[in-house]
Amino acid sequence: MKRPLILSVLGFGILPLTIMGQVSSAPGTPTDAQVGAIIAKIQSMPVSKLDRKLPKTSLQYWLQAQASPDAKIAWAFEDNGHRKPDCVQINVLLRDGRYIFLEIDVGTNSRRPRIYHVSVITTRTQADVSKLHDLQQVLRQTATD
Repeated sequence: MKRPLILSVLGFGILPLTIMGQVSSAPGTPTDAQVGAIIAKIQSMPVSKLDRKLPKTSLQYWLQAQASPDAKIAWAFEDNGHRKPDCVQINVLLRDGRYIFLEIDVGTNSRRPRIYHVSVITTRTQADVSKLHDLQQVLRQTATD
């Protein structure tokens, strides 16, 4: 059985999204309500739990501050099966066309959420971010790409 991915766009709450694709409802696959709760937990989680050098403000607020007040932030859950950990994917579209892509590992093998991948993507390059506290530096470096 197929079910839509769940997407949370800042300001629009949790919405089913069928445009991005569909995932199978297999045993162990979270329900829509569980996915909504997972995304809400990651949004409100102190960013300091992902990187000790960052403040105890929520990840959602911190990302908005890093990007800009008018940046669009989309949150989605990806049930990856056994290929890689289940992740909350976060896409932050910046006003200049760049975007920040984050994956937060929320898989069952994780005792707590952790950064799986972070990058800043421009029309010409992808710059990986090794530590979340380095995001502002990478944003400055890619501003001219």
